Amino acid sequence: MVNWRNLPRLRAWAYLITSLGLILLGGLVVAGLTGHLGIWSAPRAKEPPAVKAETPAGQDVPFEIATVDVVKRVGPAVVMINTTTRMRVYDFFHGPYVTEEKGIGSGVIFDQDGHVLTNNHVIADATKIQVVLPGKGSRPGTLVGADPPTDLAVVKISVPQNMTVATLGDSTTLQVGEPVIAIGNPFGFDNTVTTGVISALGRTIPAEEGGSTSLQNLIQTDASINPGNSGGPLLNKQGEVIGVNTAIFQPAQGIGFAIPVSLAREIAEELIRYGNVLRLGIGGANLSPNLAQQASQAFGFNVPSEGILVISVVAGSPAERAGLQQADVIVQGNGKPLVRIEDLTALVRQAGRGGTITLGLIRQGQRLQVDVLLK
Repeated sequence: MVNWRNLPRLRAWAYLITSLGLILLGGLVVAGLTGHLGIWSAPRAKEPPAVKAETPAGQDVPFEIATVDVVKRVGPAVVMINTTTRMRVYDFFHGPYVTEEKGIGSGVIFDQDGHVLTNNHVIADATKIQVVLPGKGSRPGTLVGADPPTDLAVVKISVPQNMTVATLGDSTTLQVGEPVIAIGNPFGFDNTVTTGVISALGRTIPAEEGGSTSLQNLIQTDASINPGNSGGPLLNKQGEVIGVNTAIFQPAQGIGFAIPVSLAREIAEELIRYGNVLRLGIGGANLSPNLAQQASQAFGFNVPSEGILVISVVAGSPAERAGLQQADVIVQGNGKPLVRIEDLTALVRQAGRGGTITLGLIRQGQRLQVDVLLK
């Protein structure tokens, strides 16, 4: 998880990248985190039948009573994820050797096929994944797919008898002040329940220590989240999953973050179907006059003050195959102006796998167009 208090100093180009609030649109690999965190990232489809509420539809009940009901119904779908990661280390006296590091995280079963939604940083680089179901013991987990840019992953387990499946809700209609429930395994204390409210919406935080990527549009909550909670569900009063708990701001109390479930559902479905997520394959940043000035100094030529600056191009990505280069500025998509990375991401997802988008670029002062085949 990210420690906002101690971001390292970077110089020249590296400083520029981190200062940009760079958004990763490609499949960059993010280092796995376990439980020694700092913002703590607590470590390491098919739509299921809805878990029916015991409260009659439309009837309101006190939150305390609703919480007890939600925990009884959804708690069995919240799992503990134990990971083993092999690391090569160097000892002054004995030389290099391989050691194992253990991690603990959480996840939630979200369909009848045994798919478990969790964070990428919970399972990143794991050589072994064990999933512990409440009251049903441990079983091996198989990684279906992971998406570091959104810090989401899907793990599959063999289906036990009478398995409880959580219902994925809708995070697009959330409001600040709504009560929420978090269930997870902080520090290995299984199925721990905390409550709070939605403190804010649309938050952005760095995704890793000293890194250049960020997580966007997060739900902020004051429900207590600790190392080991990562990957567990944030639930509403009806017992629907509205977010995936992913991080806390360590210097403060009561500042936690969750990935909205509407994004998590979309990513999970793509991981299950394809094993990866469709992306253009660049790291970029929204240009501003100040940023353009910094980039111009770094590159040695004038950079426009509006558009999407290409910081990096992912090897083997659609962007690389189309010939995009570092320092290109994307200004159009399919003939329409583009100034925000979020709009470029939406354009890519709208085109879909096998589709083509036409990007208008400025490359060292020269305008050109490239067709990008998304596959």
